[in-house]
Amino acid sequence: MAITQVKFGNGNIRFNSKVDAVPATSKTTGNVTINNAGQEEIPAHYETSFMISVYGEERGIEFSNVFHWNDIVPIDRADAPYREIEDAAARRLAPMLRAVADQVDQEMAAFDAREKAKQSQD
Repeated sequence: MAITQVKFGNGNIRFNSKVDAVPATSKTTGNVTINNAGQEEIPAHYETSFMISVYGEERGIEFSNVFHWNDIVPIDRADAPYREIEDAAARRLAPMLRAVADQVDQEMAAFDAREKAKQSQD
């Protein structure tokens, strides 16, 4: 199998303002207690998305895949230039996709180990 071409383009960029932490609370009035779960702080960041198109060929048969990849960029300035955000997001793609491939390899190795164990029990 050969990957013959990869194309990606930014789908959108959206800024999310910081959300302050909220402590957990509990209030009892008479025999009624109201518990409110706390929430951790969420730092300001950008959400980004890419559409990734992958084209390939195996034994003369061409194929293609298109998938949507979402990520965050930890820049906390609402006025950051679009190009800065897009560049930071694009540079995160390859390391994240490698991490996904590594996880797929681990899952396949675990599957193979389970299958081998089943066969040895038979």
